[in-house]
Amino acid sequence: MNNKKILFCSVIAVAISFTVYKIKFSNNLNLVKNEAHRQISNAHQNSINYCMAIRGNGDYQPAHWGAMATTIEKLGLPQAMSGGSSATVSMFILESIAKNPFVDKANESGRKEMASFLLKSLLGFTEATKNSVLVKSAFSVYENYKYIETKQFTQKIRKLLMSQNWIDLKKHLLDSQIEIPVNDQVLKLIFDAVQKKDKAQVRFYLNEIENSAKVFGNFDAKNDDNLFFRFGLVSFEKMAGYFGKVAGFYSTEGDSAQTLSAWKDLINQCSINSIGKTWPEIVQQNPVCQNLFSKVFNSHFNDIHNKAKPELNQAGLKIPMYASTAVIIGTEATRYNKAFTEYIKTRDVHYGLKYKIKNPDQVVFGYWGDPKKLTQIKNNLDMSIEKNKKFYSLGDATWLEILSLSPAEPGLSNLKPFTKDNINYVSAGGWSDLAPTLVLKASGCENIVYLTRQGGDSLFAQGVAKRLLNLDISWDKLETSNDIISKRNILENDLGQKNDLNSNWSMLYNIANPQSSLRISLSVADAILCTDWNNYDPKSNLIKAVDSSYKALFAINDQATFELRNKLSPELRTTTSGCKY
Repeated sequence: MNNKKILFCSVIAVAISFTVYKIKFSNNLNLVKNEAHRQISNAHQNSINYCMAIRGNGDYQPAHWGAMATTIEKLGLPQAMSGGSSATVSMFILESIAKNPFVDKANESGRKEMASFLLKSLLGFTEATKNSVLVKSAFSVYENYKYIETKQFTQKIRKLLMSQNWIDLKKHLLDSQIEIPVNDQVLKLIFDAVQKKDKAQVRFYLNEIENSAKVFGNFDAKNDDNLFFRFGLVSFEKMAGYFGKVAGFYSTEGDSAQTLSAWKDLINQCSINSIGKTWPEIVQQNPVCQNLFSKVFNSHFNDIHNKAKPELNQAGLKIPMYASTAVIIGTEATRYNKAFTEYIKTRDVHYGLKYKIKNPDQVVFGYWGDPKKLTQIKNNLDMSIEKNKKFYSLGDATWLEILSLSPAEPGLSNLKPFTKDNINYVSAGGWSDLAPTLVLKASGCENIVYLTRQGGDSLFAQGVAKRLLNLDISWDKLETSNDIISKRNILENDLGQKNDLNSNWSMLYNIANPQSSLRISLSVADAILCTDWNNYDPKSNLIKAVDSSYKALFAINDQATFELRNKLSPELRTTTSGCKY
């Protein structure tokens, strides 16, 4: 080979070597740049000491994702959280995200970016599971009802019952338990009736199931006679297991080295520069992100060796949590349990009309959390405020306990007996404190951010409270039996009753009463994210529901610090009574 050929080959070899080096260097440089981006630390990027209160919103829970994401990318992870009903699901997921090792080990700037990115990626999770029973069960109670409806669950039972095909009827009931998290309690009652070939009993429970499906999403505390007794279709204990699957995915609990490596690729390539962007915008900017997410998803859920069950973990170990539910105590708990047994025996579709609470003082607002902190909270609460008078400590709990009770509200479930420290209680669901700012304030929180929707307190929650607390407000003000009446009452509820400042209803819920628990709760919040999440149904418009809450405005109360105002600007409007109506 002559010298020219040798020189030419050498040049080519050097060029190839340089190109390979350049690619490797470029990849490493990107990782270095990403890490450098994480390490940027200035006044605007540092986190602030704040606590997050979340208003439960039933089946519209996915709207929490956007609300939490925008708050966290501005302020960082909260120091503590409080909420009831569907808010407990959001709290469970957020604590799991905080446990994610990539989030946990990052600096403040990186933690904000990664945690908010993972909240946004819940849309990616739904995409990855859209053809799976998991998404039906994990994200929406509604989907379970819809699933039963489309499979003609009760109609098939009726047909088999008419033909007296008891063998196929048993098989249908057993198969339904496998397909979806149907309430075991109601299935057992139907199954027992099938065993006894008692047609009348089977028909009664079928009617109750159909009534449960009929009122679902159209909660009517006035006209629903068996509101506190009728079984829901869904087992919230089983639902807690499905929520645990989501939580386990985001916490990486039990993940293999292969899955953790996939997580690293996703976070390094996709969370960078995600501040201010929604999930669709992130994927549009970098189309590989959904594929990387699917890779993590498949690696995690295909790992047969991962037996983690995060729902069995104690709540609040990473972020202190004060989850809430209404609780019936003492002799009233005993009375309810006896009444429920009678309801089962009598099979009366109007039985609930006979049930009245004799002592409303035994209907309290329970909170789970660290017992010492709950004692501190109780000592710090202003007991002249009506809501605070009902504060009740439930102590520590697992997420399974919380998620089995707080989201199981009347209309979705019968009231649910449970035992804590050898004391018998009955949970009435998490409607009791939808603006849980006072608890956070009493716990010592410096700044409180409240995630809510525009408008007054829930008419349904007020209706449940009227039946359990004997509130002195006319049903005409709370009824939601048709669209015209519902719209009228919602509008009036949002404005409040200026001529009623002294009734027990007014002291709890009247937005026009400066001394009401609701108004005081709003005034205690330093900032309120005023979403319009009721305008977008996640079942039909999930992306818009999340996007709308992500882009909602913060209302800043007068006592808010300059630091908090600065971090939430320019999305800023000032108010003295929460969201403008």
